[in-house]
This record gives sequence, structure tokens and C-alpha cells, in this order.
Amino acid sequence: MDTFEYGSYKPGDSLGHQPTRDPNRLGNWNCLNNINSTKSDLFTLITCSYNTPLITEAMLKTYCMHHEGRHRIIIVENSDPEDTTREMLATYNIPYTDGHKIFGEPPEDNEQWRTHHVGLDWAVRNCKTPYCLIADTDILFNQNLGQLFDFFANNEQIALLGPHFDKQPGSPQVLPRVHPCFMMLDVELFKKYDDLTFNHSHTFGLSHKLMAEKLGDDECYEVGSYLFLRIGEIGKQTSNIKHNVLYHHCEGASSRLWSGQFILDFYKDKIFKNLSDIDITNKFY
Repeated sequence: MDTFEYGSYKPGDSLGHQPTRDPNRLGNWNCLNNINSTKSDLFTLITCSYNTPLITEAMLKTYCMHHEGRHRIIIVENSDPEDTTREMLATYNIPYTDGHKIFGEPPEDNEQWRTHHVGLDWAVRNCKTPYCLIADTDILFNQNLGQLFDFFANNEQIALLGPHFDKQPGSPQVLPRVHPCFMMLDVELFKKYDDLTFNHSHTFGLSHKLMAEKLGDDECYEVGSYLFLRIGEIGKQTSNIKHNVLYHHCEGASSRLWSGQFILDFYKDKIFKNLSDIDITNKFY
């Protein structure tokens, strides 16, 4: 199998350090300059939002700051009825899917974590483009991704791209994964295999019997773990990128909002000072 074994990489290694996942010998970022056409139109931006209007708006604005034109998007909007995320999206004429129509009743207690993986599964299986870029709402884009879009679309053997995280110690041990905070995915491959999923939770039930069969006695999945495992078994490759270089991940900013105003104040005082002139009206469809 032309893939790497668990533990044979270090989280944060760049594309250039992983030649086995580079079938066209694009060994580093400089080589990407040889690709002329930008294939961003082959991608759909996918995200799941939950009670984070300001944070979601910042993610969308930083994307448009670095990418011209209009962009395909699927937003699975899971917020509580009193939240203003839907109002914000409507202000900019940004389409979204009401997550409550997918999940049923609004999430309670810790069920918001279930809405994440269920929402991602639904979004990818309903995506109309051959590839997608999955991003958490608390991502801030730092640069244009045109070369990375081209790299992914021009390498048929690569089905999954994003920051790789090694097995996490503990009891149980969390299996290695590609972090879904920033992930490019082959949509057509995902649709081809009905067991592929972002599911990770025994609490809410593993979505396919293969998931349980592949777990050791002291192992568990995190979002992106099973997908990472199965991509290799299918015979496809993954590509690792450095975390927090092309983007900045504000690590769980939405959950921090529940416990205080620190992140919200940071976004208001720091982030939006650079985004006030960015108009995202009609920039997504």
C-alpha cells in the first residue's frame, strides 16, 4: 500500500517531506508554481456553525479577503433559535442549510458535538463539486489557496489533505487523524464508499460496523480518524500540511464563548479591525 504507517510522520511535516504522497513529484511549494490553471471552481467550502455569528463571519471574510469572485459553499447551521448566525448570513445573502432539518430537534447538552460529524457527512454527500475544502468556523485564512487547490486537483492519488496528528496517548488512545479544522477531500471517493464518515463517538453510536471492527481494545476515534484510516486501506494517499501556516485556527473558539468573553472581545478588538472593509454580500452561493 502506497501510504504511510501510523507514527511514521511528525505532526506538522510539510508536503515536501512526504514524497510517498507526492505521485507527480511536486516535492515542495516552489514546484507548485509550475501549475498555471487555478481549480478553485472544483471545490466547495464546507463548514458547520453553532452559535458563533461573529466568528463565522470572520472566517468567511478572511476567505474572501484572499480569494476573488464568488464561491460555492455549504453551511450546516446548527445554532439555537435565539442565536443571530442565521440573521448574519441572511444579511450577506449567504445560503445555508438548517441543521435542525437534518438532525431533528435542536441539540441539547453535549449533542452539539454530534451535529458536527453528522453535518459534515451530510454536507460532503450533498456536495456538487468533485472536491471540497472543510473549515471550522474559527479558522482565519492567511493567504490565497489557489496553488493548493491545483496541487490537490492535479494529484488523483491524493484523496485527503490537511494537518496530520499522531496517536494521542491516554486511555483510550485516540487514533491518528487528519484534523477537519482545515481539510481538502475527494468528494467523489467519499460518496463511493458508504462507510466513510466523520463519525467518532461511541456515545452517539458508530455509524458503520467496520468502525468497531477496526478498533483495538484501548483505542478510540476522533473526528477525522476513521477517514484517515480508511483512505489508506482503499489505496489512496493523504498529504500533510503544517498547522497554522496557511490559516490560523482559534482552537475551539466557539466553546470558549460559552465560558467567557475573552475570545469574543479578541475578535471584536483585533480581528475585525482588519475586516471592516471586506464586503461578502453575494460572494457565496
